[in-house]
Amino acid sequence: MELTTIMQIAGFAITIMGCIGGTVMIMAKLVDRWLMSRFQDIGTRLDDIVRSINKDVGELQRVEHALMDLQMKLPQQYVLRDDYIRGQLMLEGKLDGLADRMANRRRSDGLHGDY
Repeated sequence: MELTTIMQIAGFAITIMGCIGGTVMIMAKLVDRWLMSRFQDIGTRLDDIVRSINKDVGELQRVEHALMDLQMKLPQQYVLRDDYIRGQLMLEGKLDGLADRMANRRRSDGLHGDY
C-alpha cells in the first residue's frame, strides 16, 4: 500500500470518528437539556408539595388548637350541666315534699281538693 492510500484511509477514519464524536456530543447536550428540564419540573412539583404541606400544617395546628380549647372547656361545661341537673332534682324533690305536706294538711283539716 502506498503512503497516500494509508493517509487517505487514516483521514477517512479520523473524519468518521469526528462525525461519531460530534454526534455523541450533540446527543449528550440534548440529553443534558432534557435532564435539566426534568429536574426543573421535579423542583417545581416539590415546591408545590412543600407549599401544600405547609398549608396543611397550618390547618392542622388550627384544628389542634380548637381541640385543645374544647378539651379545656368540656369538663367545665359538663360539670355545670351536672350541677344544674342536680339542683333541678333537689328543687323538684322539695316541691314534691311541700305538695305532700300541703295535701296532708288539707286532709287533716277536712278539706278535700287536689291542687
